[in-house]
Amino acid sequence: MIISNKVDEGHLVMIEEQKGISVDEEQPIVTKEGISVAEAEIGMGEDEFPLLAEEESSWAEDGVEIIEDEELHGVDETSMSAEQDIEEASQDGVDPQALKRMLQELAEKDYLLGNKLFVFPEVVKADSTIDLFLNRDLSALANEPDVLIKGAFNGWRWRLFTERLHKSELGGAWWSCKLYVPKQAYRLDFVFFNGRTIFENNDNNDFVIQIEASHFLADIC
Repeated sequence: MIISNKVDEGHLVMIEEQKGISVDEEQPIVTKEGISVAEAEIGMGEDEFPLLAEEESSWAEDGVEIIEDEELHGVDETSMSAEQDIEEASQDGVDPQALKRMLQELAEKDYLLGNKLFVFPEVVKADSTIDLFLNRDLSALANEPDVLIKGAFNGWRWRLFTERLHKSELGGAWWSCKLYVPKQAYRLDFVFFNGRTIFENNDNNDFVIQIEASHFLADIC
């Protein structure tokens, strides 16, 4: 906003000229298919079935604006880590050391294969909670202190979310977060970023995990 002054017969007149769009004015973020983040955030009610889209949306780096600091304040900081899962496993009668060894074996296997990420359990089911691990050193975020995941379900069309990843005990390169998969979900789409302009988006293809349908989805299909 540029303000100029003009003197007319002794009176001071303030003229405001609007040039372009103010840097403080929030711009909508859209996917390649034209779905805005605001629309995805609104989503659908818990008891409503999400849109079954034939066309797949994409969240490419070129289509994403800078994420301002205000949005980061909304990031869920309460996500439990895999280490908390290990502690809870002991309460559920599962050997926590065996679970930790299993996670370490998965991490080593995926690292040797050059995979940037893995999830546990390996088969993702609807209406369940998973742990997602990212090897930061193998990603575009190797030198970034902050690692976040932004995703949505069912082709970027439902329940947009943002979560912060934390360092895991599997090794300095592995960062993790916990995600809940709704019972209506059949696909998880996501990218990683540093909270601003640096993205790891699988070479502009986005990351996709197919979800094993719940009884709810199987009954209506």
